[in-house]
Amino acid sequence: MWGVDPGDQSGWIGGLVIAQARQRNGFDRATVKALTRRLFEDEACCRSCALSYSPGNSAARALYRSLGFVETGEREDDELVARLSSADR
Repeated sequence: MWGVDPGDQSGWIGGLVIAQARQRNGFDRATVKALTRRLFEDEACCRSCALSYSPGNSAARALYRSLGFVETGEREDDELVARLSSADR
């Protein structure tokens, strides 16, 4: 699931779920890269892309950091928010 917030022109990725049998086989990385590419290139209006994850999900945190996402200190319910700037990708 993805979208663009018309208020600040930021993209967001939400509800990303990769089947456990497919995790750590490149599907998660390829999916996030494809979504960010679409948001930054096809939706040329996006300056950044945000997503959120549980603080205890170290695998998600490591994946998103390796792709350039930076934790912002924001929270979405009980999840940490990280953003990727179009300039940093």
